[in-house]
Amino acid sequence: MTQRRLFLTIFGLLATAAAAVFLAISIDSEIYAPGAHDGGKEAAVLGAVARHVPARFQHDLEPRFVLRKIYSVIAFAVVGGLSAPLFARADRIRTCATLVTGFSLAIEIVQRLTVSHESNLSSIFDLGCGALGGAIGGALWNLASARLRARRNL
Repeated sequence: MTQRRLFLTIFGLLATAAAAVFLAISIDSEIYAPGAHDGGKEAAVLGAVARHVPARFQHDLEPRFVLRKIYSVIAFAVVGGLSAPLFARADRIRTCATLVTGFSLAIEIVQRLTVSHESNLSSIFDLGCGALGGAIGGALWNLASARLRARRNL
């Protein structure tokens, strides 16, 4: 096995392991949806916004749900970043975004079958978080690899 193939295999396995861990977390109600956060400035701002949103979507603006969406972008960026070296540089960001959006869709399907009580709008937003996270992961890999190439050329 060449060094390049070993490198790609390791990153493929790491991306798969990270995806499996994040999938397991997403269906564990003790980890994924613990008790609601009770206050602070963020809760007041979200409460003010929520008053202008139809009642059926207000649940999606609770601070713990917003925080989960932020965490999901970070988790999706990890999966995107670990899978990034598997793809050509020219298509990396788009491919990582597409791959991770597919992973996000798989999570949404599993959640619907097991634990989720989120609205369809929230699920669609989660797919956007997947695309964003995947793109961020691919972009970060491009930046890191460009810096490494520049250092080698010095």
